[in-house]
Amino acid sequence: GNFGVYDITDRSNPVLLALQSTSRTFTHNTWLSDNGKFLFTTDERAGAYVDAFDICDLGNIKKVDRFRPLERENDGVIPHNTHYHKGYIVVSWYTDGVRIIDVHRPENMIEVAYYDTWESQTGCHNGFPGCWGAFPFTGSNIVYASDINNGLYIVDVDYKRACYLEGKISDPNGMPVNNVNVQIISDQINKEISDITGNYKTGQVLNGTFKVRFTHPNYETLETQAILENGQVTILDVVMKRRVPVNTTLSVFADNKIINAGVVLVN
Repeated sequence: GNFGVYDITDRSNPVLLALQSTSRTFTHNTWLSDNGKFLFTTDERAGAYVDAFDICDLGNIKKVDRFRPLERENDGVIPHNTHYHKGYIVVSWYTDGVRIIDVHRPENMIEVAYYDTWESQTGCHNGFPGCWGAFPFTGSNIVYASDINNGLYIVDVDYKRACYLEGKISDPNGMPVNNVNVQIISDQINKEISDITGNYKTGQVLNGTFKVRFTHPNYETLETQAILENGQVTILDVVMKRRVPVNTTLSVFADNKIINAGVVLVN
């Protein structure tokens, strides 16, 4: 459930410098970014995430984001290994396949490519069969993916850059609004929730002009447009208006006044 950072200058006397738990406390694999500033981890458990950690300060390691496939959230797919490769992480997911995630901005991890090695129409998307290795260090865009059940796949990856959408959500008084659902209306599944400061970070690989929907049970739904470009950050700050409560008194009659009648309001 933890990863450790050790000083192994003296091979006979490794010194533990830092210890950090991962989001599902079953740390299986870690991989550093090329600059050594970020660490990416997998927890080998159903429904687990790939975590991104800022390890610049070993005395204050920070988890900056986490990722798992949205279309498989209810299937319990298991991540196995991740490797960092030129600003991307290449992840093998059991019963799912190979997923390529743009981590040029580790605090906003966006999937940009996917290949399904499982391709089972009847088998469940859970458990430990399927893809357990995805090797990107081939000197080209080729990734070798080993699937326990289906054999070796040689995949030519289109390493596109993500389109980033980030911003802050406030009310008319300038106060941040948290727990807002942010969705780009697109063919690529996506969702994000604003944090306690009202900030959100999301995105997708598809570029163009898209409608963005902001929803919260206490605020009026807001829709606006954003232009998304690959490798670029689009800033979209919005102001959401709080819903105004409507109070009313209802009386229910047949021939006489009906007591304890059930009343249902339908939008």
